[in-house]
Amino acid sequence: MKKALQSIPKVVEWHRNLRKALHFHSFSSTCTFLGPNLPDVWVLKENTSPHTPLQENFEWTNDGHSAAILEGKTIAKHIKMKVTDVISRMKSEIGKFPKLAVVLVGDRRDSHTFIHIKLKACDKVGIETVVSQLPENCTENELLDVVSSFNDDQDVHGIVVQLPLPQHLNEERIMNIVNPEKDVDGFHPLNIGNLAIRGRNRSLSLVLPRAEP
Repeated sequence: MKKALQSIPKVVEWHRNLRKALHFHSFSSTCTFLGPNLPDVWVLKENTSPHTPLQENFEWTNDGHSAAILEGKTIAKHIKMKVTDVISRMKSEIGKFPKLAVVLVGDRRDSHTFIHIKLKACDKVGIETVVSQLPENCTENELLDVVSSFNDDQDVHGIVVQLPLPQHLNEERIMNIVNPEKDVDGFHPLNIGNLAIRGRNRSLSLVLPRAEP
């Protein structure tokens, strides 16, 4: 008991030093906890008023004193307008346009809702879509055949296999068969690996990080 009481001051001193160290690292301008290119405090380099759309050439800085409120809906509208313009010019200049293939298995209400949102967004910007719906009790080979057919279709530029799949289907095997260059969700191991490794290029910009608010 006496030895335990004697060790209390050392423990208190250790905690005090730990708090000081954490405080320094949390607010130091050279903090690298989140990586050298990801400081703890993010602010716009240019002076912008609240609810200002994201600019094309804006840069983040880390002065630790200010922040800007971004209007998500305004930014999303701006991006959609740009995409619509690019697709329109693509059709008129080279006669081609992007096409998204969606694979849906079963009748899950939430999956149908997600698909409806995706199709509506594509329609607004001029992306052609095709949906292949399979019954709940389809076999794994039947699903693989559908995905493979979209892989081979030169007119299809992106593929989405709506998850979750019924339990009797191997999701990992299905996602692995999707062509990495057409993998919109980015679930193929190659795309997941490239996302995790700094400096690696992905075949497509992944959907979730760029999702509309």
